[in-house]
Amino acid sequence: MVFRLVIFVSIAFFHLALKAQSFSNYQVIGNSIGIKSMDEANFKSCMKGKNNFWNNNNQVLIVLPSSSHPNAESISKLIYNKSHTSVRKYWLSLVFQGRVASPKFCDTDQEIIEFIQEKKGAIGIVSKSSNIPDNLKITIQP
Repeated sequence: MVFRLVIFVSIAFFHLALKAQSFSNYQVIGNSIGIKSMDEANFKSCMKGKNNFWNNNNQVLIVLPSSSHPNAESISKLIYNKSHTSVRKYWLSLVFQGRVASPKFCDTDQEIIEFIQEKKGAIGIVSKSSNIPDNLKITIQP
């Protein structure tokens, strides 16, 4: 009985530690989306195409890493809990059904930042080590 309790507590602690670190290496960025912070659930919902417009009526433009981006797999796992290939299939299905506009896929963090700077309503995620303008940073709360 004690062994099971130790295992359960260990698994629960490990799960919480992973969840707390989930955004520790990444920065969410957005341009003219009408907010400077959002919770993790709303961010993931947005990145899954659940919203077509922000509260300020700008169209939601999702920017994701392409398959050649060095963090494509880890970002796909973080947001979608899927492989990058599965994420691309997910988006292909939504676009084919006419439910959303296709996301923009970029090869580097710098491309993601530049695209988001140019397009109002765009949102994405990049490495915190990238050179990110402060006006694009969005705080994610657990």
